[in-house]
Amino acid sequence: MDTQLKISEFDQGFLVGLIEGEGSLTITKCSNYRGRNYRGGERYINYVPRLTITNASYELVVLAHKIIRRELGIGHIYMKHRIEKSWKQCYYLDVRGLKLLPLMKFLESKLISKRRHAQILVKWCEQRISKQSRKYTEDDYHLVEEIRELNKKGAGYIG
Repeated sequence: MDTQLKISEFDQGFLVGLIEGEGSLTITKCSNYRGRNYRGGERYINYVPRLTITNASYELVVLAHKIIRRELGIGHIYMKHRIEKSWKQCYYLDVRGLKLLPLMKFLESKLISKRRHAQILVKWCEQRISKQSRKYTEDDYHLVEEIRELNKKGAGYIG
């Protein structure tokens, strides 16, 4: 995968600030079904690297989406449903999968509070790309657990 992204300094700063303040870097556990029909197939668990950026400003989320889509060709914007009528409408950019690797490699040295998160995602993606098997190893599960610990509410990682 090409890690030579051509993101301007302004856009780099914009993305780093948005990820640090409004972003989440994680590995999501998903259930899927293998087989010909949806529910009749064999159920299996899949883990997916993921970046989300959530904000009440649609324009802000769209700008981040344009930058990432221009470089990687991935990402979708979704509208979050309001739980309370008094809450503002929120939007989130969802970027997931192994194609996230070049962006994480590019931004990991620029991030501060989310640097360890990015390092875990880089390691996860590289390990999954290099493996011939779909089976997860103990190291894979360790990375999932480590990023979950970092994302717990409360005192964050200081490294």
